[in-house]
Amino acid sequence: MSSYPPTDPALQTAGIAFIGAGNMGGAIAGGLAQSGHAPERISLYDTDAARANSVANAFGMRPARDAGDAIADADIVILAVKPQHITTALASLRAGLNAHKPLLISIAAGVSTANLAKHSGLGSACVRAMPNLPALVGAGVTGLFGTGLTGSMRAQASYVMGAVGEVVWLEDEQAFDALTALSGSGPAYFFALTEAMAAAGRELGLSNALAEALARQTLIGAGALVAGSSDSVTLLRERVTSKGGTTAAALDVWQAHPGLFELAETAMRAAATRSAELGAALEEGSA
Repeated sequence: MSSYPPTDPALQTAGIAFIGAGNMGGAIAGGLAQSGHAPERISLYDTDAARANSVANAFGMRPARDAGDAIADADIVILAVKPQHITTALASLRAGLNAHKPLLISIAAGVSTANLAKHSGLGSACVRAMPNLPALVGAGVTGLFGTGLTGSMRAQASYVMGAVGEVVWLEDEQAFDALTALSGSGPAYFFALTEAMAAAGRELGLSNALAEALARQTLIGAGALVAGSSDSVTLLRERVTSKGGTTAAALDVWQAHPGLFELAETAMRAAATRSAELGAALEEGSA
């Protein structure tokens, strides 16, 4: 995991352009401004001008009149558009990108670095990134991958994505499918478990409101405990599980065949397989 903020103060004055100011693009831009990046050095463009203006006005950033204007003074360009729009976006940006040679970071799921390099013309100055939903509240984790990057390029990418949470660098681009299954889709697993616990609480006689409140706060508290402890989750689980107690009785059911661990692996394999299928479909469509 990366440390934040970085030690190089020059990063906080780099020109950063966002192409796409939706939920994730806006969250990353806002995270940068809140972490100390000079807001006047951040430009935003979105086909929905009102959306770009809203984010820019909230933090004192510069709303751009078009994509070319956004990247004109950029050292780093973040592509925060939907995967199916990547090819069109890069076609409109290609001349400007090759004139200024910024670092290009794409958060479009399933779009490979090879396709980024091909359609941008930038070669190795491309980084593929995959943040997850908690990035919207600054608590995300982002997987990054790029080939042939300089140390300063890696620092720039870590700096940008570190503004919304932790950063990990992948050694193999194929690992994005596993990362998608674990951290990308992972928040939904916890939400689903919380839903199930609330439903069980209702079946046991609690009111709807109380069951929901208890399940939500238990999720929040457990996450806070993990975040504030250096102990492994295995040790934390053991500490709350007294032999022959209530937690042990529940966990015995969780571990009955096929068992929680086996179910988790099977489910995540399904997610990883689907990630690979979607990525392959995007590759074929942009060939």
